[in-house]
Amino acid sequence: EAPFVCGLCQDPLCKKCAQFLDGQYFSFYDSIPEVLKHSEYCRTCFESKVSSHVETYENLMKRARDMFVFFRGQGKDVRSMQIKRSDLTLEVKDCEDYDETILRLAFQATQKDYNVLVDVEAHSEKIHNGSYHTLKWRGKGTPCNAEEERLNRQVDPRFLK
Repeated sequence: EAPFVCGLCQDPLCKKCAQFLDGQYFSFYDSIPEVLKHSEYCRTCFESKVSSHVETYENLMKRARDMFVFFRGQGKDVRSMQIKRSDLTLEVKDCEDYDETILRLAFQATQKDYNVLVDVEAHSEKIHNGSYHTLKWRGKGTPCNAEEERLNRQVDPRFLK
């Protein structure tokens, strides 16, 4: 008897034939489509229904990691590049650390087709659970669009990857 079952077509699968996706793989999406909520897929279902979502998600994540981020207090830099702010404010809550907070904000902005985040703020809050303490992070920022050429001219070449 096969130990796995495809989450979409319910076909039995052996370990060698199954395509696995971690349940947290798409965690940066606000709402995960039903087709992506399973951890095991047969090769046919994965290729026809899931692989395009994986590719899209990875592209969004790459763009989010490369996004220009300006923090509150860097208004002079934003004005010098003539970046026009949008009326939208993005917010994230319950993040594990500072880096995840900024990346989640950038991911949201990327999903909405923006290429810059301005007025970014990130704050931590100490959570007490008996003698155990942890931090939960939250952040907000304003997504904008700016010309890539103008952004690249403003960045010191020593800081480019």
